Amino acid sequence: MQLSSHQCQRLANDCLDMAESASPDTKAKLHEMAELWLKLASAALEHEKSLERNTRNGGDIEQEHDRREADLSAELEANQLLQAVATELIRDQGPTDRLYHKLTEAAAAILHSDFASMQMLYPERGHGGELRLLASRGFDPEAVKFWQWVRADSGCTCGEALRTRQRAIASDVETCTFMAGTPDRAAYLQAGMLAAQSTPLISGDGRIIGMLSTHWRQPTRPSDRELRRFDILARQAADVVERARVTEALRESERRLHTLMETSGAK
Repeated sequence: MQLSSHQCQRLANDCLDMAESASPDTKAKLHEMAELWLKLASAALEHEKSLERNTRNGGDIEQEHDRREADLSAELEANQLLQAVATELIRDQGPTDRLYHKLTEAAAAILHSDFASMQMLYPERGHGGELRLLASRGFDPEAVKFWQWVRADSGCTCGEALRTRQRAIASDVETCTFMAGTPDRAAYLQAGMLAAQSTPLISGDGRIIGMLSTHWRQPTRPSDRELRRFDILARQAADVVERARVTEALRESERRLHTLMETSGAK
């Protein structure tokens, strides 16, 4: 049985106490024994500290291992989700509501959010363009109505991202400066959204053509790693929106051509 540092120290003290009333020869022996016990106490203390460090480090290593495994699992899940979305994009050549909803579901999954939305920009509307809601996840009817169209001067994250041409993050809606005093802030709180982020969707020639947003019920700031994965999804969403704009332009061109032909035929 190995004695603890406290036990060795106590035995050293006992030797010193007995030495006070012992004969000179015995006193010398007791002092030698006390010195030995003090050395053993010092060695035992170092051993105990070493064990404590090893235990703590072992726990840290185990926690780090668990964290790495969780990160790898999340990354694998996100990559599988991105691959599934890419497959959907290849299979569905034309933009559909189902595809828009698939992208919002993927956005919520990658950033572990409670809400998500996808918008298309109509640059010809208003000053600076307006964003139209294509799909949403978790929005109640009032939220859908409120954010059906979003202007560049709106106080939401998508309005901020449209103004600044870069991602906008409100990690805490209640303290966010660009939302202060705006109807959007009140709408966020009423909808139970306490954090939000909006990422611009960029076309091949560098134009903003839409927005992909996520929202949380608690103050939240996504990690850089999560946002890097999210940016891959945003590029996929940009492809879908760009394809939708081309489709709309073709339909409008066909409509105008049909009207022109009818007018010419009437003459």
